[in-house]
Amino acid sequence: MKIRISALAIAAAAAAGFFWWRVSTADERAVKRAFRELSALAEKAGPDVNPVLAALDASRLRKLLAPSVEFSAPELRGRSWTESRDEIVRQAFAAKARAARLSLVFEDVDVSFPSPGRATAIGEATLSGSLPEFGGSFDGTREFSVSFRRDASGDWRATRVAAAPVAAK
Repeated sequence: MKIRISALAIAAAAAAGFFWWRVSTADERAVKRAFRELSALAEKAGPDVNPVLAALDASRLRKLLAPSVEFSAPELRGRSWTESRDEIVRQAFAAKARAARLSLVFEDVDVSFPSPGRATAIGEATLSGSLPEFGGSFDGTREFSVSFRRDASGDWRATRVAAAPVAAK
């Protein structure tokens, strides 16, 4: 009898562990998918982008963001600020329209789940491109931390973006 109870307890623990692993890996994949989506959206730059495609891309970007997102960047004297989702989309697409070339690559993204419905992603982002009106190209890598919250529909949306200080060379 004791062997049966022990076997049932072990089977229940294994099933619960497997279920937790499947749910957490699915959530991790969903959060990492948001970074792939951002990279794909950044690739389409330039003033000659089809307006219909630009509107679809704006809709895709809106789906990745909470209604308001908090930003912090140490090089701005430790300043933090909050922007609305619509303002972020407007600024992002205005910047994309001026760029002749744009590339955004996320590397070494590590996702953790500090509590149910919340996720934190830490990694490196490399942004490169060229802005003809400013006469040159740019290339920079920054460490970042992005906080996500799962909304009522089950989608993960960015709520906070923090950039690490740029190391002096």
